[in-house]
Amino acid sequence: MELMTCALEDAPRDAVRRLIVDCRDRAHPDEHAKLSWLSVACVVDLKGYRDALLDAAEYSPDFIAFVRERIGSAFLFGEVPLDTLRFLAEVFGKRWPRMVERPGSSRTGRGWNDPRDASAFIERTIHAIASRPGPEAEDVLRNLIDNHAPSYADRAKEALAIQRMTRRDREHVIPTVAELQELIADATD
Repeated sequence: MELMTCALEDAPRDAVRRLIVDCRDRAHPDEHAKLSWLSVACVVDLKGYRDALLDAAEYSPDFIAFVRERIGSAFLFGEVPLDTLRFLAEVFGKRWPRMVERPGSSRTGRGWNDPRDASAFIERTIHAIASRPGPEAEDVLRNLIDNHAPSYADRAKEALAIQRMTRRDREHVIPTVAELQELIADATD
């Protein structure tokens, strides 16, 4: 498993996808190995593994830690497809309600499947969605607010506001001198 993690950190995404497909039907020696492979599949082949990922998220409380480790160490949020981020926020947001830190506590979690760590990962996932300036990301955030992960709705609303601001700034176009002259000419008429 350590060799897999090292290899995946520098491998091209297509090569990882081919490896996952090649290993799809192989028996895994233990639950740890199975969850490790599924965490990779979550990032590179969500469509092909959707049912298996839903089962793992529902029946294995440790699965979120494998996904968190995979994204944090190898792929990072910026490289994770929007569909995968949506899947993570929806599925894990229902399973792991938002935990609020106690005032004065600087410690965020105690282990792989600590609810505070899971909550922090889900919040980072929501903010990763907000960092995408396209209209698809806005749709994902609206869906999270309306239908999924109710304990994260306030975070999703904040993220939506940030996403809209980013999108507006990105879509803003500075007028050219000719456009400004035309606007002034039209205003004087």
